[in-house]
Amino acid sequence: MNIDWNWFFSSFSQSAAALLGIIGAFIISKLIGIDEKANILSSDFEDLKIAYNKIKDSFSIRKYSWVNKTLIKYDDDIIKQIQYGEFEDLSENEILETLYEQDSRLYHDDQSILNAFNELYEKYNPKGDSVYVNNPFPTFNFPPDGTWDKIGSERDLINKHIVDASELIRKFSKHLKSLENFASSLQTIKMIVWILIISFPFTVIYPLHFLPIEIGKEPVLTYNIILIIKCFITLKNILLTVFLIAVEGIFVYFLFLLRQIKLRLSNIEKEHLAEFTDINSYCKYYRE
Repeated sequence: MNIDWNWFFSSFSQSAAALLGIIGAFIISKLIGIDEKANILSSDFEDLKIAYNKIKDSFSIRKYSWVNKTLIKYDDDIIKQIQYGEFEDLSENEILETLYEQDSRLYHDDQSILNAFNELYEKYNPKGDSVYVNNPFPTFNFPPDGTWDKIGSERDLINKHIVDASELIRKFSKHLKSLENFASSLQTIKMIVWILIISFPFTVIYPLHFLPIEIGKEPVLTYNIILIIKCFITLKNILLTVFLIAVEGIFVYFLFLLRQIKLRLSNIEKEHLAEFTDINSYCKYYRE
């Protein structure tokens, strides 16, 4: 029985070429989509950084020291504790810890709190010569009219900035998650492209180079270098080589595009984005 190998090699190479073409088309559409999303993501990060700087500037003009000083200055409980000597022999860190625990409204500006406390301590400490020391009458320490309203307004502004910062932190976290998803997708696509690069010569070009084969004649593999070189200089193999270079060039371009996208995303990751998800980078005096 005479076997026609032309049908086999022809069908094999056509099937492989069709399959690789479908996968290649999918990779092209996927790469274009990822490239567009990477550009959008990069632009979004720039917008978020602008918003970050705006919120940070808003925090910087708030009156944390004034709020701390006023809250401590007119805190009758602190005055009584000073008069009773409860702060005697305490270190600065212990004093700060005590004050923060007593009044959650205080912002963590240690220096302003210590300055305000020291002024109050000099005035009311039990070892001093102040008229307030050992005074049998209650100490009247009233703030000027409207002081508490001003403090309330200032705290409202600070809280508004905190809400804005928290919302921006959520957006940064969401975009950072998108970066991680991009990295996973790029790695998968890169692996598929390498499979295409390796598969194309063996599943399409190599079977085609056997054609045409005489009916009834078996295809023969040879390791004769001279015969291989002679085959390469034939018109058929020259055309196959050109075809191979053209298609492999497209696949290599896919790898180049993947590398460009990866570099773009890496540059974003190198911009210390972790600080944008930390509330203390917006306002160093705020503690959750």
